[in-house]
Amino acid sequence: MNKVFSPGEGFPVPDGTVVHSVLEPAALSRGTGEPAEELSVAVGHLPPGTTSKIHIHPVVTQVTWVLSGELTVTMKDPAAGAPYTLEIPAEHAVLTRPGTFFQIANPTAADCRVLYIVAPAFVFATDADGEVVYNDALVLEHGWDELAAMDWTLAELAAIDAIHAARREALELLRH
Repeated sequence: MNKVFSPGEGFPVPDGTVVHSVLEPAALSRGTGEPAEELSVAVGHLPPGTTSKIHIHPVVTQVTWVLSGELTVTMKDPAAGAPYTLEIPAEHAVLTRPGTFFQIANPTAADCRVLYIVAPAFVFATDADGEVVYNDALVLEHGWDELAAMDWTLAELAAIDAIHAARREALELLRH
């Protein structure tokens, strides 16, 4: 593909952070009719004191590379008995696999910029009215203690086949 990609206009995402898409399925499909599904890249901006909501990606793996500033990531992956927190300095990264609960925070007084590299490509689709019809991130209203009391079981994750089907439908929507 003979094209240079640059960050798009930033928009707040449901987890409370600001994201600037660089490579995402809809943008890559323009002119080809086919969304690129292998990989997506976005730049994230977390102002000082920003903490995202806890969220989980049932399907995709995400690498969060800190470009500048510092990031605190709290995660609870399927193999871990309890949440753990990692401090990520600039020019370092953290890997979040599918099924991992995670929350990112910028506890410092300086801006934090991150690069999100996601495989397969992160899918976020809206209908003609701008309503979200699919989001690869399940953004939670629960806190860590509440999730632990629920034994890390979410009704939304019980039907993973339905999540995969909804994702395929969203990709089809992006084709048109």
